[in-house]
Formats: sequence, C-alpha cells, structure tokens
Amino acid sequence: MKKKNLILIGCGVHAKNTYLPFLKNNGVNCVLIVDIKSSELNLKKYLNEINFTSNNLYFVSPSPNKQSLLNEDENWLDNFVKNNEVDGVIICTEPMHHKVYLDWALKNKLDIICEKPLSSYTGLNSSPKLAERIYLDTEEVFTVARNNQTSLVVQCQRRYHPAYTFIYKYLREFIIKHQIPINFIDISSSNGIFNLPSEYLDKENHPYKYGYGKLMHSGYHFVDLFCHLSQLNQLIENSNYDKIECFTKVTTVADYLKQMPINKINRLFECSEYNYSADGYKLDEYGEIDIFNLIQLKKGKYTLLTGQISMLQNTVSKRSVLNLPESLHKKEGAIRKEKVTIELGGLLSIQVYAYQNHEKKVSNFSNDYFFEVVIHRNTALIGGKAIEIIKFDHSTNNGNNSSYNQNARLQCFVDFIENKPSLSEIDSHLFSGELLSIMLQNLVKLKDGKVPYYKSKIKSLYV
Repeated sequence: MKKKNLILIGCGVHAKNTYLPFLKNNGVNCVLIVDIKSSELNLKKYLNEINFTSNNLYFVSPSPNKQSLLNEDENWLDNFVKNNEVDGVIICTEPMHHKVYLDWALKNKLDIICEKPLSSYTGLNSSPKLAERIYLDTEEVFTVARNNQTSLVVQCQRRYHPAYTFIYKYLREFIIKHQIPINFIDISSSNGIFNLPSEYLDKENHPYKYGYGKLMHSGYHFVDLFCHLSQLNQLIENSNYDKIECFTKVTTVADYLKQMPINKINRLFECSEYNYSADGYKLDEYGEIDIFNLIQLKKGKYTLLTGQISMLQNTVSKRSVLNLPESLHKKEGAIRKEKVTIELGGLLSIQVYAYQNHEKKVSNFSNDYFFEVVIHRNTALIGGKAIEIIKFDHSTNNGNNSSYNQNARLQCFVDFIENKPSLSEIDSHLFSGELLSIMLQNLVKLKDGKVPYYKSKIKSLYV
C-alpha cells in the first residue's frame, strides 16, 4: 500500500529540490515538517512563496551535544506520531544530525528514507573512536531496522542512475556467465567547487569547520559505488573477500590557503577589496577538501580486486564573481566531472565519462550532465562488438528536463513511497559504511602524523 502521510525532517537544499515538489504534486501528505528554530522565519517565508501547505511545523531547539534531542522536543514528536497516522519519515538534515533522527524514527518503528551518510560527528577527523563509530552506527541502525521489520533506505542516487544500473546489470550477467571477477575499479569525481579561502573557514552549507569535508558530503556516493560494484565478485565461488587494505591522502583547507593567497584572488577577480584573516582558526581541525584512496580487497594473502577512489572539490568552475547567491549548492558555476574504469582481466573493460555542458547558463547548469559508457571486449573469446559506446544524455531522457541524478533521486523516493523493494536498503550499505569508516580512521592517523594505512579483516560482508 502506498505511503500517504510523511514527516519531513530538515528542509534544506535537497528537501526543496527533491522532496517538497514531489509531495506537493503527487498526493502525498506532509503531515509535519521539522526544522531548527533558527530557520523558522526563512522556512515559513519559503513555504508561503511556493504555496506549500503542511498541516504542522515544529522547530526544535539545538541540543548542547548535537547527538540527542532535548526531552521536550522528543516528547512532542513522540506524541505527534502516537496521535497521527504516519507512514514514514524523510531525514534530510545536516549529516551530523542524521543519527539523532534515525534513532528517534526507529524507536517509533517508522519506515525511513535518509540522506547519505547515515551519521557524522563534529571533530570526526580527530577521533579514532568517532571514525570507527561511523561503521558501528551503520551496523546498529541495520540491526534495529531488521528487528523492527521496518524499511530504512539510504538516498544514494547512483544506484538508480540509468548508466550505472545498466553497467551493474551487464556486469552481473557477464560475471555469472564467465565466472571472471572484476580485478580493478578506478573512480574519479570532480565537483568543480571554487570557494574563496574565507568561505572555507566559516561556511555552514557543506561545512569544513566541524572536522569533516568532501568524504562526508558527496564523497559517499563514490565510496558506495565502489562497494556496490565490488560486491558483484561474490557471484563467483571462492571469491569472497575477507581482508581489506586502504591507504589515504588528502588536500586540506590549510593547503588551499597556500595555493590561493589574497593577492592571487584579487588579481583573478580584478579587484583590490578581497581580504580575510585565518588568525584564530584551527585549520588542522578542518575537514578535507580533496581525498585520494588506494584500496585492495583480498582473500587470504591474495589480492582479488584493487581500487582507486579520488574525490575532489577543488576543480575547474565557471565561478567569476566574488559574491555568491544565498544558496551555494550547485549555483556557483560548478563543473562536475566523473570518470570510472572497471576491468575484468583480459576479457572486458568498461569506462564511464560524465561531464557537464560548459556552454549552458549557470541557472540550467545542473541539468546538463552527460554520461558515455564505453565497453571494450575481447571479441575472440566472448564475442560482441570490439568497442561499443552508449550515450546517456537528454536525447535519451524521454524529454525530461531534469538531470539524471535528480531523476534517480526521485525514483529512489518513489520506490520508498510505493513500498517497492529498494536498490538502496540499509543492508546493501554495510560495506559502504565500513569503507567510509576505514577512510576516516586513516584521516585521523594522517592528522596525528602517522601512516594513513589500514589493514584488517572485513566485518560488514558477514553480518
């Protein structure tokens, strides 16, 4: 039966772009919107501007430790669920508040769709316990959801993206037929974020000052993509991984301040007024801008799959002004790029090339993201075309003006609304949560002057 009554928790960029338009236009009742008190005036103004009607708004007070709700807020929310028909919860807050609302919703045995990542913490790159806790959180909410027999879906759109669903299906059939594993995956993403040095210091949207950065922003998508694809090797007998090794390096905010000093900014923007001071900021506690990982998945002493994941914020952009719009998310001229290579020994190679159309106006920019999938085959052994190029662009998007990523987000949400089996249920994210936690543990070692290397048994594939 279709879900009809939902609670939306957090009304930021993703809620405004994805969830509110769907709820408004598809007969799903948003029975309650929850946000923080400091957002009350702006949110009420925004909802009035878009003519969005919600029966109830509730604004929580900030908790001193940010890891729990105040008793009065929790009691109010508990009573609301008790006295109203609620089919599910959308969690769309800043990541450091995800776990608070996951715990609350699971306690009330509600179905949940939650933005990635499932949890984050202030000072994440400084604490080995917090870095390890990222996986423990994933395992914990999985266990509770399973015991409750409730659905917990992670909003991770590349699992629904037509290019990647095509690749996943193709690889699955190929591996089953030929019993040849994936031996190499290389993933590189570029966000095209051109922040001024001062913006890295204080920004609240995609913050760095709380001790986490790229990895806990869009980085999760690429960690999950690697894990999602690598688990296809489990279709081959005796190819189950039992060990993982990972080496990690980063570019920091302090690095960037050296790369882009004040005189360079003023020369680029042909001005003389830009200035800032980093005095008093503890830059070594800030989250990473770019992160690079080398990974090997092993069975015993033998390497079955090697992976590289490079995730960059600081890459080419169309930004050409000092002052940005109020909402920085994808409105500052970002040029996103994505490259993926998947190798299966001497038989098959698949490359993905994704890029945005540089010629479009900034206002339409995020909707012009093109994917090319290139397949190379050893035709003498497996047949087929030697080279095949498959394009995913707006000419193949059924006339829909939304981006493929936006459509994928919507499809993930629609499956949740319609109670269909999801491609992104929590059980399929356990390995992603573990690898994310491993990378974060390496960041702590890096900050402490230690070798950013992790080697251990894999836990998540055997939960």
